[in-house]
Amino acid sequence: MNKPAIELDFEGADDPTPTPPRGPGTPSSRFDQIFGSIRIIDAEPTWTPRGRIEDSIALLIDGGTPNLCVYDYQTRQWLFAELSTTRIP
Repeated sequence: MNKPAIELDFEGADDPTPTPPRGPGTPSSRFDQIFGSIRIIDAEPTWTPRGRIEDSIALLIDGGTPNLCVYDYQTRQWLFAELSTTRIP
């Protein structure tokens, strides 16, 4: 049987004893642990991340609609998701 290359452990929402925090960049980093590390940029990213998750995500605010930028290691390019103020009911 093939074993996955990366295994993630998830905490239950009702778990009274959460897993101790891990450093950013580990496969099981939680979003709330890296949130303060997200770069806010005013031009499209030009750097190539080297495997750390906080280097692979950026928030592009250039005066227009904000974009979430995520690096795709498969295609070796940045992907952009436009963020809007439209709320989903």
